[in-house]
Parts: sequence; structure tokens; C-alpha cells
Amino acid sequence: MSSRRYQLQDPELNQSVEDLVERASELYGVQAGADFVRQILVTGLRLLHDGAAPSDLRLTNNALKELRHAFRVFSPYAHHRKVAVFGSSRTEEGSPDWEQARLFAEKIVRAGWMVITGAGGGIMAAAQGGAGREASFGVNIRLPFEQAANEVIADDHKLFAEGLSQALNILPDTRVVGVVDSGPALEKALMSQPAEVCIVDIEMPDGDGITTISELGMRSKAIVVSMHASDEQKARAAKAGAKGFFSKAVPLTTLAAAVRAVADGKNLVELNDEDRDELLESYREAQLDPGAASLTQREREILQLLAVGVSATDELADRLYISQKTVKNHLASIFQKLAVNDRTQAAIEAIRLGIARPT
Repeated sequence: MSSRRYQLQDPELNQSVEDLVERASELYGVQAGADFVRQILVTGLRLLHDGAAPSDLRLTNNALKELRHAFRVFSPYAHHRKVAVFGSSRTEEGSPDWEQARLFAEKIVRAGWMVITGAGGGIMAAAQGGAGREASFGVNIRLPFEQAANEVIADDHKLFAEGLSQALNILPDTRVVGVVDSGPALEKALMSQPAEVCIVDIEMPDGDGITTISELGMRSKAIVVSMHASDEQKARAAKAGAKGFFSKAVPLTTLAAAVRAVADGKNLVELNDEDRDELLESYREAQLDPGAASLTQREREILQLLAVGVSATDELADRLYISQKTVKNHLASIFQKLAVNDRTQAAIEAIRLGIARPT
């Protein structure tokens, strides 16, 4: 029995896809999996044919990019057994649970395993500390609602940097132009791709990030992140010229606000935590494109209701004390401004832009 080949209805487009995949296979010297790549391209073109909404296409695109990044990061370690360690980020260093996590990670690594944790404090920091840098992954990927300056991320924790890059790239006004794993690599990257802001790990394999920052001078503004933030490290960072200093457990919304503030010329590292957080409040909202920025207060109220699951026209009208016709008029305006086709897409886009929250 023969199965039907997954392809487009247009013979010319099918041939173009075939030719492209064949050419790429020859160029890269890889034949295995070529048909799956062809099917991925066909799926993308089918989405275009279906008239999929821009928000749906963006979601699909980001998912595929994130999968590719994950494959690349884990590929060198495919044959290493791995164990995941997760727990409270509030567990105090030196407590029985903290010590148990550290010792477990240390012993499991000696047995030939690698450790995957969250890139936060508490139990996760204990496990990473016990495992060591070479045998651990710190995963720190957050959704944008838990959470346009160009930036480079310099960090040798593999998944922390990749996850942070993906999360920041989802935001509408932030674009990551590079991810590197050492000080020299950062300096080289900035020569070919200038960046307004650099996010630099204080602990680097060839020396600390603070030394790298002092060598950068005025080429880029730096925000320092550290697994074990302390007043002493903050003072060193400030002396080296850093404009911000945060623990790696910082919420994405705060770090994104810090990037905007530093790009705007603010020096956060010279402020105490209370004054810094007060300043960042004015930078928490992303700089939106003209369509989204033109949303009225009433349209934003409707988007917030859609984000929490209130979508029926009559219920929206009752909640806002307006007529159903007015609701429909507002929805039509929202769809046009956000370039979406329906209420679900509008809610997803509003959450992505930070206009609405799902809770």
C-alpha cells in the first residue's frame, strides 16, 4: 500500500521546494532527514495558503526557532545521561535541603550523569554548584507575560543564555543580536555587531565578567547578572562601569525594564533596590508599534477581559456597561490595530505585548 505524498497543490511550487531542499542538502553535505525538511517547508507554505493570522505565524516561527536552539545546545551532550533537579528558589544556602541537593548533584555527576536545573537560587543553585559548570544546564525560559534596545548576552551557562535570548526576543521592543560564552568572544561580537546593552555574567570561563566590562569602556552599556549576587560584587560591577546589577533569579519583566532603562541612559547600579525598582516601573511597558500603541483605554479593557476568558459579546457588554454593538465596534478596531482575525488571537497578542495578563 502506498501513502499519499505530503505536498502542495501547485506543481511548480512543489518543484521549487524539491529543488531548494536538494540544493541545500548538497551544499551542507547532509541527506538524512531531507524529506522532513521538505515537509516543514510545505507546512509553512500551507499556513500561508490558509491565511493564518500573523500572531499564529509568529508563534509557529518562534516555536521552531526555540526547538532548533535547544537541539543545538543539547546535541554535544546527546550521549550523556541527565537528571533534572528542581525545587524552591527560596531555600536558604546551607540548610539541610540545600546541602542535600548540592551533595546529590555532586555524587550523580561523579557517577557519569549531567544535571539540569532552573537557573535560579535555592535548590537550583545548590544543584548547579554541586554539579559544576561543565556538567550542568541552567534552564531559565519564561513566558513574556511573566515577564527597542539591541543587546548581546555573554554567559557561559548554556541554557540560561539561550533561554534568556529567546524570551527577550519575544518582546516587541527588544532584539538580541548575539549570544557568546566568554569575554573575548563578547569583544569580538561587538566589533561586528554593535549593541546598546550587554547582559554579562559575572562568572566567565576565562575570567570574570566585571573585568570584561571594564575593558569594554564606552562601546556598550553593561548589565551584570550573577548566580550569587552580593553587595561586594555589586560594588565591583559599579566600579567597572556597569549600569545595572541583578541576580539570575530576576523576573524577565524586571530585566527587560532594566534593558530599556539602561538603553535610555539610566544608571541603575548606583541606586538602592527600592529606588531602582521605583524607577523601573516607568520602563515595564514595551514600546509598541503604532497600531498597538494607538489602542484606546476601552479597547485595552476589552483585551484584558479577553485574556482572562471573557469573550462572549453579551458578557463583555455587561462587564463594561456598554451596548453589544459598541463591543463589536471596539473589537473590529482591535483586530485591525493588532493585525489579528479573531478574539482568541487578539487575547494572545495582547498577552505577548504585555497589554493584558491572563490572571
